[in-house]
Amino acid sequence: MSSYPAKVRIRLWTGVIIGILLGYFLGILMESVVYGIIIGIVGGITLGSRWAKAGMNKESEK
Repeated sequence: MSSYPAKVRIRLWTGVIIGILLGYFLGILMESVVYGIIIGIVGGITLGSRWAKAGMNKESEK
């Protein structure tokens, strides 16, 4: 993980945190916070990894 640039790591973890928060609020709406957090973790990892990959591609173009 430390081999990646700092901006990429920040994007990855920001995406994960946003996904978990969205999952939490979705869980409140569905009246099942546990399922919402599980959905949020999966969505957050997906969002964070795609966002980080886009950042890596942008860095490599320079």
